[in-house]
Amino acid sequence: MSFGVWLVFSLLVTIIASLSSPGSQAWSYWGVVVLFSLFTAVLIGAPAALILGLLLRPVRRQWLHVLVFMIGFALLTSAVACSLVPGTWAFPLGVGMIVGMAAGVGRAAVIRDADVQDGSRAPGREPS
Repeated sequence: MSFGVWLVFSLLVTIIASLSSPGSQAWSYWGVVVLFSLFTAVLIGAPAALILGLLLRPVRRQWLHVLVFMIGFALLTSAVACSLVPGTWAFPLGVGMIVGMAAGVGRAAVIRDADVQDGSRAPGREPS
């Protein structure tokens, strides 16, 4: 879900850039950006989401999960982008905010599927 939001957003930015500037090379770069984003999402994003999901298991309030995913992925993406584009902060921060929003939307999309367990009853145990 998160990668789909990122894909649609990057496509909209590319369309706007190509319409506003006839000589724009946005279409040339869009495929490269999407491919790089896919590899980054698989190699960095998926393990980070798994770790965050495991750490947030005891937290019952689902909106906190959404908030942590938004902030966590925004910071992670900004840090990775800063290491790839040294000497600037505006571009990595912008990309981090976009990815953070996409991660938050993706996490919010699965709130109904979340299995919230009561801490008083451990899985596999009979109620007393």
